[in-house]
Amino acid sequence: MLAEVLLVLGGYPSSLITPLGVAPALAEHLHPGEVATLATLGRLAGDYRTVRDWAHSTQGAARGAVLHKPRPGEPHEAGVGQYTAVLAGAVCGVLDEYIDLLVETEARILARDNAVVQPSDSGAYVPLSLLLATFDEWHAPLASLTALIHSLPPTPGELLSHLSTLSSSGHTTLRRIYTALLGAVWRLFLSHLCVFLLDGLAPESSSPAAPALGLDAGADPPHRLYRLNPDLLPTSVGGSARESILYVGRVAATLKREGRALPRAVTEPARQRVMASDPGGLNKALQCVRADVGEWLWTHILTGKQVADAIEGFANYFLTRDADFALNVIREIARLRHDRLVTANPTSSSSVIRQHDLDLALLRASVGTDVERDKGLEALHWTMPQGPLKPSSLLIPPKSEDVRGLFAPALLGAPIHLTATVSWPLNLFMTPPALAAYGEMHAYLLALRDAHARVLDVWTALSHAQRRRRLYTGTHEGGADAEEQARRSALARSSWGLVRGMLFVLDQLLGHFMADIVGTQHRRLLDTLGDGGTPGRGTAYLDFLTLRQMHARHLAFLREGLLIADRESALLVRDILDTCKGFCGLVERWGGDVLPELLSDDEGDVVGERAKVVDEVNDTLHDIVADLFRLLLESQAPPPVADTSMSGSASATGSVSTRASISRASLSRRVGLMSKSRLDEGEVAGRHVEQLLLRLDFNGVLTAWQEGRVGSVLVGLD
Repeated sequence: MLAEVLLVLGGYPSSLITPLGVAPALAEHLHPGEVATLATLGRLAGDYRTVRDWAHSTQGAARGAVLHKPRPGEPHEAGVGQYTAVLAGAVCGVLDEYIDLLVETEARILARDNAVVQPSDSGAYVPLSLLLATFDEWHAPLASLTALIHSLPPTPGELLSHLSTLSSSGHTTLRRIYTALLGAVWRLFLSHLCVFLLDGLAPESSSPAAPALGLDAGADPPHRLYRLNPDLLPTSVGGSARESILYVGRVAATLKREGRALPRAVTEPARQRVMASDPGGLNKALQCVRADVGEWLWTHILTGKQVADAIEGFANYFLTRDADFALNVIREIARLRHDRLVTANPTSSSSVIRQHDLDLALLRASVGTDVERDKGLEALHWTMPQGPLKPSSLLIPPKSEDVRGLFAPALLGAPIHLTATVSWPLNLFMTPPALAAYGEMHAYLLALRDAHARVLDVWTALSHAQRRRRLYTGTHEGGADAEEQARRSALARSSWGLVRGMLFVLDQLLGHFMADIVGTQHRRLLDTLGDGGTPGRGTAYLDFLTLRQMHARHLAFLREGLLIADRESALLVRDILDTCKGFCGLVERWGGDVLPELLSDDEGDVVGERAKVVDEVNDTLHDIVADLFRLLLESQAPPPVADTSMSGSASATGSVSTRASISRASLSRRVGLMSKSRLDEGEVAGRHVEQLLLRLDFNGVLTAWQEGRVGSVLVGLD
């Protein structure tokens, strides 16, 4: 019977001793204690056989999955994955310890070891209790392994997390066994991690037989998107570690797509550091790898000077810091619009503006400017969301859901967007959201410059007309006394005051935006890059993720400072520009002068009609500027609490318009949060609204209006 017991413990089947107990034919000849002992040993042998058979069958199925290559079009079968196969191999290593104990016990029995073989009157025997005590330490491990294989987690990540939990058991043997199993599966995970992290291999899909941690999520021109496979990530890999994996892996994958690779001097130490890490130390190892890769990128691929040059170029083109080029672009597009949409035959094929026409206008605008020989100009191009523009297209009102849509139609009457092609390695930090922000600010600033230039042209036209008229009328406006007074007071002086008021408002907006906002923040960003971009300058090292975050904060503050982060303030500025351009269009249709010719028929009626139009434009501009003043003023203080007892009575500073009331809380909150975040960095740029108010209130008009001493904001400018 001893041989039968040893064979059963070795995993061989028996009809006498089974996991369910001892056969009745044998039990009737044994002592109840012996029956109980044999039943316990049978359950132990059953657990061993279950775990062993699972491990061997899993390894065989895994080898078959590797050798079988699906035909084209044949779907991949789920099958046995690499992680399950590695777990099975590690379990086999644990079972080898059990077999070693069994072989050792058999050898001691055959050698008649006195500690195992007991003498008796009839010879010698091996007590069943001794066998039970010898294999007692394997009851809990084999039972736990049996439970594990019956409820395996469905994904490698969950398997790793489950093994990590089991390895923290208070049972010494279980903790040792599951630590070994976790180590085997963890090493496989680290190898897949290095494949993406350092080698840049990122297939489009993952399968159990060929798992991949990094996946190619497709193109997002000019970038390639990559994502982490959630099925392979255990819970011990936190958000910071995952961010580092994506950052370094994206770099390695991008280099691979460019036919390059990280140097061995970087990858080999990184691979050793990662492969030697445990779940608790992986994040620290990844941070070190990220710093090393970032330093190599910063010194070999995209240097601080290249980044600074790129930011300088985007500021010149998209933020219109190169004023000569920006004004030339406005003039070329205006000329193109006049030639193709106004004077050309509407039925002719030449009366169409296409994208390449706008691109040619960019090149013509660069002639004679500082950017004429700039290679960055080649990356700029226009897009036309509504397609080629024809004269009939101007009758379709453009949509304006976003801020860029409010200002993109300013030059042509239909939306046009300036964008840039960003290639490797600039796309490491110039992301699509950054390009979208630049395009939005470009449409806004170009619309502002366009309105300012048109008002200046009207001022010039009025001056030329006045000089021509004075050649014949001397020092007055011409006509009889009553007619001369009407021409002077009702039309000429009010028109000059209106244009002067427009120029004042546009000058202050443009000067504040370009000097206080764009210029100041641009210099501050370049100074920061100069400090952090070169190692050894005494500042924290600047990697590309930090650079992208810094650049994103820079663009966010620019949008705040330009008053386009809040839609209501952007609408007010848009209305000011439309009002100014509308008046400029009137003057152009009147022949470049507000006063009619002295010998025209019904002169008095024409003067009166034009005076009425000028007054209406003046009132409209006054209302919009007043709303903007109120909005800016009230953004500097918390919104007042509504007092129902005061309803129906006017406040000391006048009633606030509905549009300003709705948006003031939003703008105040934005300015407050932005000011706090910038002041936390040791900056005071959050006071940009106060700077703009000081500019607009330079001559005390705003203060007088707020205190009720004048009824019109623009009265001091007339």
